[in-house]
Amino acid sequence: MIFAKNNKTMEYSEKSTMRNWLWFVIPTLITTIAILIIVTVPPDRTIFEHLKHFDSINIYLLVLIIALFFSIRLEWKLNSNEFEYRYFPFILKSRKIPFQEIKDASVREISPLKDFGGWGLRKSKKLGSAYTTTGKIILHIHTVSGQKINVTVTNSEMAKKILEELKIPESPIQ
Repeated sequence: MIFAKNNKTMEYSEKSTMRNWLWFVIPTLITTIAILIIVTVPPDRTIFEHLKHFDSINIYLLVLIIALFFSIRLEWKLNSNEFEYRYFPFILKSRKIPFQEIKDASVREISPLKDFGGWGLRKSKKLGSAYTTTGKIILHIHTVSGQKINVTVTNSEMAKKILEELKIPESPIQ
């Protein structure tokens, strides 16, 4: 997180990951898979005989999904020149919106499940595209062309401060 104020530009940036909630999801997935394996054992086999025939592709797929979640990283930056964001591994190259294109913006609290159907790369008719990791606070940016972008905010006070410093009009709450 950076908040710099010098002669030319003011800038604020954040980085966040999905790792916080995975400590709950991973054990739940492993427990669910273990229960499914045990429940699906035919009566004429032992668990060990059943595991010999268990398709190893399922385990590889689970490891791949967990690795994907651990690699998700949101990086965004707002300054007097542009708003720049990247959502690795889905958006590899940073996307930039020139400062002049920003119509309004606000830091707001959301309900991730209600407003976007969860966390991650999401879309909402009301709020637009969302790039979220954890938490319930987002930076909502509305462009002159009508595009709506939402990114996770970890420090709402600093994000509000940069919006005020840059004199970006506040988005009306919908």
